[in-house]
Amino acid sequence: MDGKIIQIIPAPAGLLAHFSDYEDGQDGYEQAVCLALVECDNGKDTEIRALCCGPDDDYIDFAEDSMNFKGLCFRPQKGDGKNAR
Repeated sequence: MDGKIIQIIPAPAGLLAHFSDYEDGQDGYEQAVCLALVECDNGKDTEIRALCCGPDDDYIDFAEDSMNFKGLCFRPQKGDGKNAR
């Protein structure tokens, strides 16, 4: 999904992106670093999208662009895999 970023703000403390098949086959979580207000391709609608750091913390990318993205949460449910780093 493409779109123009209109504004970026820090993510709320504890906001996590939930991913399946995280490195060792278990679900995992990554801290969301910021939220972006993005103009949709149609030029009329906007949406809020979370961004997370890459595996080596050398870049940030939209969490939902990852094929194994499952959603956002404020804390993992018991038995859902690894804790956030």
